[in-house]
Amino acid sequence: MCDSRIGEMLAYAPGDMDQVWPCTPVRNFIEKVKSEDLDRGLQRGIYNKRGSHWKSMNEGGKQEYSLAKQYADFAEKLTISWPRLAAVLRNVSHGYEREAQIEDEQAQPH
Repeated sequence: MCDSRIGEMLAYAPGDMDQVWPCTPVRNFIEKVKSEDLDRGLQRGIYNKRGSHWKSMNEGGKQEYSLAKQYADFAEKLTISWPRLAAVLRNVSHGYEREAQIEDEQAQPH
């Protein structure tokens, strides 16, 4: 449970000077700890930090596709040096992709 909570808190870490999120100390910490609970907590924290958001009725998954791309881009840039974190960020990206598809389906006129 502690690792999970730490992961949730790490979701609020700043980005790094290379314009990639999260900062290098957090990247290194995640790779060193190697905790599935921490990874799941980080994913949950990323989703939760989005908070409430507004969508127009016909917007579909536009916002979610944008978030999916952002996290996929971060994952791609981190894959070689921080593979565990990159995998977590790819999972987040895939989650937003799934949400975007659902939003697209719901925005379709019936």
